[in-house]
Amino acid sequence: MANKIELDSIGSGFNKSKINANFQKIQDELNNRVAYRDYDPDEPNQWEKSQDANNKRLINMPEAVSAGEPITLSQALGLILTVVPPGTILTLSTLGSSGTGGNVFDLNSIFGVTVNSLPDIFINGIQQTSPENYSLLGNIVTLTGTVEDTDKLTFKVGI
Repeated sequence: MANKIELDSIGSGFNKSKINANFQKIQDELNNRVAYRDYDPDEPNQWEKSQDANNKRLINMPEAVSAGEPITLSQALGLILTVVPPGTILTLSTLGSSGTGGNVFDLNSIFGVTVNSLPDIFINGIQQTSPENYSLLGNIVTLTGTVEDTDKLTFKVGI
């Protein structure tokens, strides 16, 4: 393996300029190539290449809080336990006390469930089709039209 830091030979005697140049090379290599434990938000903090864990575990990971972060096994198990079984029917007879209806529904907030596939949606018994009548992003169902507070909205999820 080649040396990562190439230093000039000093030879005999005292050569201040070569010693300073060598210290500068060491400083530059440390500043440019060493991953420091103390994070500085003004410095780059990304990997430049793919990393090989050599079949070793990643440990001491924090719980994920945003998209793009890896989740821990305990978070994955929590997701599995809250996913509703196939064919579960969830019904909203009234859409809220405001009487305004709406078109965006967070199934996790309303029913406390996580949806892992596109649900069947019925408004007053009439099946809606995706993407013409609704879309799903995470647990958020967005209908293309507004549902009135007197409409009966049914979600058949986990199919």
